Amino acid sequence: MNIRLAWINRLLTSLVLSSIILDFLAEAKADIEKRCATCRSIANSFNEGIERTARLNFEGGDADWEEKKLGSYSTSETRFIEILETLCKRTEYECNVFVEEAEEFLEEWWKDHGRDNENLENWLCIEKTVVCCPRNRYGPDCEVCVGGEERPCTGNGYCKGSGTRGGNGKCKCHGGYKGDLCDVCKKGFYEAHKNETDVDCKACDASCSSTCSGPGPKACTKCKGGYLWEEELGCQDIDECKPDIETYPCQKQEYCENNPGSYKCGKCDIACTECLGPSNDKCVACREGFSMVDNICKDVDECEQDPCGGKEHMKCDNSPGSYFCECEEGYISDGEKCVDKSLCDGSDAGDTENNSEETQKQQLQETDENQSHGSSPDTAPAGQESTEQPQTGSEKVLKAQVPDQENVQMDQNKSNEQETIDDNDLKAQQVMDSTVEESIDQTHTEL
Repeated sequence: MNIRLAWINRLLTSLVLSSIILDFLAEAKADIEKRCATCRSIANSFNEGIERTARLNFEGGDADWEEKKLGSYSTSETRFIEILETLCKRTEYECNVFVEEAEEFLEEWWKDHGRDNENLENWLCIEKTVVCCPRNRYGPDCEVCVGGEERPCTGNGYCKGSGTRGGNGKCKCHGGYKGDLCDVCKKGFYEAHKNETDVDCKACDASCSSTCSGPGPKACTKCKGGYLWEEELGCQDIDECKPDIETYPCQKQEYCENNPGSYKCGKCDIACTECLGPSNDKCVACREGFSMVDNICKDVDECEQDPCGGKEHMKCDNSPGSYFCECEEGYISDGEKCVDKSLCDGSDAGDTENNSEETQKQQLQETDENQSHGSSPDTAPAGQESTEQPQTGSEKVLKAQVPDQENVQMDQNKSNEQETIDDNDLKAQQVMDSTVEESIDQTHTEL
């Protein structure tokens, strides 16, 4: 059992180490390819700097002629520094680091090889810094890519790592091709042309499900969904939007638009109850509030018929398929007509209150007069005499306004009891706090 556990632990350790090594190698390859790209960019910028500094001294004209007329400035340290300072942007960290590392090589080329127009990219990136390979070569030793240096991957792909010291040299095929040499057509493509050294793959017709033997819908091996095979024409689109189709795919107030192999549903215009397209000129029938004019459903302006009844200070606003009546500015509706808004705000509140008081006094006076001429409302049952004195309307109102003395006294007693409880709680808390403080002082004294 212990041997088995030890073997499992050893296997897991090996797997972890292998994973770490693979990640490291992948990062190293990516870094190598990135450094190659940086070097090529620097070489290109350096060549641009040569042209720029030549034109600064001679406006216009031929660059080669200008270079010959520069004299001592042509290969001077001053010009070299001017070019060097513009190779990288300040934010390009990798570029600036690479320039620092390769500055001696750049200066050597500038002094010894620049006049001979030797290719700076090959000299710097392939021979000196050894971060790149010639095109269509790859890896640490710059091996030739699959398919040959002249036409790798049969011309239908590219070699992984081409031109760098990284990569594995395998082919990455273009769309429609597959195989180690990218010389086989993928599914959904057919061979339009093929010979001993080349193959040309073209896409099958859109109506084909997967494979085909040539161009057009008749060459399909099988039709794609939404298409139907016809002997004379091959795979043909099914028109799901035909009016006579058994199952119309769209909802009411939607139109159907047929597409190759499919369809889509869209909402009708607001003016239509049924339609054949998205606009109001595609309506089959008009919605209420619209009418057909020159095969177009147009809005009916109901306000022309004065639907608001010509009421004073009321106006009609037309809307698509409808209308609504509203009061003019400064007026509000009371449910039947438009009234001045100022009559309904709080400006007459004081007068209303005074009128209410006068009305109440008048009602009380009328009640007293009725009591003096008639019997009390609180009459005793027939055959019995009332023991209560009749009350006037004024006395009833006053009685209703006087608080019940017994209830007031009960509320006061409850309030006094609550205050007594609160006082007792406060005293108990003070005694407890005092005891705690004495205990703390005693503890400090003992310490």
